[in-house]
Amino acid sequence: MRTGVWDAVDSDPELQEAIKGRFVSLNLWHCPKRSAELRVQREILELLRSDALAAESHGRRLVDPRFPALVAHWAHLHVTAFDGAYVDVAASAHSFDSRSLAPVALKVLERKRKKASRYDLPAPLWLILCVTDQRGVFGDSLDLLERFDLAIEPYERVVVYNEGRAIIWDRRGLVRDRRAA
Repeated sequence: MRTGVWDAVDSDPELQEAIKGRFVSLNLWHCPKRSAELRVQREILELLRSDALAAESHGRRLVDPRFPALVAHWAHLHVTAFDGAYVDVAASAHSFDSRSLAPVALKVLERKRKKASRYDLPAPLWLILCVTDQRGVFGDSLDLLERFDLAIEPYERVVVYNEGRAIIWDRRGLVRDRRAA
């Protein structure tokens, strides 16, 4: 994938201009499966053209909903001033992150949405996802998920919950974040 990004940058003067004067490093938490590589690569190129590179960033976790594949791969962005233009893409070493269940929940939601689009049901359809973590850390993942304006169609409502807390979306967006007393 790194080579594909380099080839695209080398062959596109506008892209070279967009990253001029920057060293851009993108570290993915895990390597994309072969079926997702092109989508991730396209999003990396969109990211390079976007305003996301406007400020220096030192290992900032990418949570921009314009880049769902990069969010799902837990990408960290590092941008610094550089004499020239350079892009690096790599998979990071694995470490514990208390928000690591957010991309898992997003992947499950997307898979369920695809399946549900083939259902032939006359009534409103809801999806309830119970997400658990054996380490007992899920609050940070819910904090991250509540920032997203999720596409939930064909569902009328989606509820993501864990012990004591539920986040509910309808087709207009986040409805509420309910915490147990």
